[in-house]
Amino acid sequence: MKRRNGDGTIRKIKKKNGQIYYQALSPSTEGHRTSLGLYPTKSSANKALDGFKRNSTSFCNITFEMLYHTCLNMGLLSNNDRYVYPYCHKLYKKRVVCIVREDIVQCITSSYRIDPARGKIKASPNTKQKIKSFLNRIFDYAISEGILLERNIPRSIEFNPAPKSSKNQRLFSKEEINILWDNANNPYISYIIRPVLICLYHGISAGQVVRIKRKDLLSNGILRVPIDKIGEYMHPIPLNPKLLDVVAEFSSKSNSEFLFADETGGSMTYDVFRGRYQKILRMLSCTHTIGDMRNTFLSTAEKVKLDPYILKHLLEVHDRRREPLVYDEEIMKKMKQAIISIGEAYDE
Repeated sequence: MKRRNGDGTIRKIKKKNGQIYYQALSPSTEGHRTSLGLYPTKSSANKALDGFKRNSTSFCNITFEMLYHTCLNMGLLSNNDRYVYPYCHKLYKKRVVCIVREDIVQCITSSYRIDPARGKIKASPNTKQKIKSFLNRIFDYAISEGILLERNIPRSIEFNPAPKSSKNQRLFSKEEINILWDNANNPYISYIIRPVLICLYHGISAGQVVRIKRKDLLSNGILRVPIDKIGEYMHPIPLNPKLLDVVAEFSSKSNSEFLFADETGGSMTYDVFRGRYQKILRMLSCTHTIGDMRNTFLSTAEKVKLDPYILKHLLEVHDRRREPLVYDEEIMKKMKQAIISIGEAYDE
């Protein structure tokens, strides 16, 4: 199927599964043609050739890796996007116009990354969903820049992740929370017990709690929680009155810059916290994963029928694509009431 003006060719291709595609080939240069990708219809293949004529360099040669770094440098990607990018390593060197549906399906369903220490790590159902969202956005950008034309493959793929298995999720029981309180002043393990209680009562993640500094505990009982790794964005959370004195006393005796230091008084990384957390909780006969703190908070929030709007403020996540949430006096009052309700549910 040669175009009348001789500026490109469209070739009909039938796959083994019987599906028909149309391959767009660039105009011949010294007897050589370059594939511009496979398209579901002849019309879309024609549009691809038109796009190649307008900007042959970028349309033809941009790889997925180049597209990613362009979006990254423009600040269009979130932390989740940067996290899932290594799972798309099979697409790195492929030209964007040559990526077909099968490539995307395989990238999502059979994704894995290579960790230098742990080797091959397969993507969880939650990570696969994040990969799908990442590919949706990066292909949207490719279309907006004319690199692709009416061909956002990821958005045409339906992906339903398998339901999360609950066998590895154990919520903290009332008895276990009482055990934590009984050891909140234990000089040997309180450096782990107190941040665990903070996470349980306020929905703060383990990655956030280890980055809170002493100066972030304000005199009015407000805790400023970092929601990005460099501490540029903070969001305020009113402390549960039951924890205020405990945390304030702990802070006054600490010589560290951080609110929760390790057993030597130094800063505590997430990996250090996770290791000590598992060791100390096993010692107390409270075997839990690091995610069980957040799961317990969310389950209790559902139990007390917490306002979703207030819950969104408590679990603020920074996203550079939108403005941070507003925390006025009325919102702070409702947040405090919600946190007290969570604490009372633990005591029931």
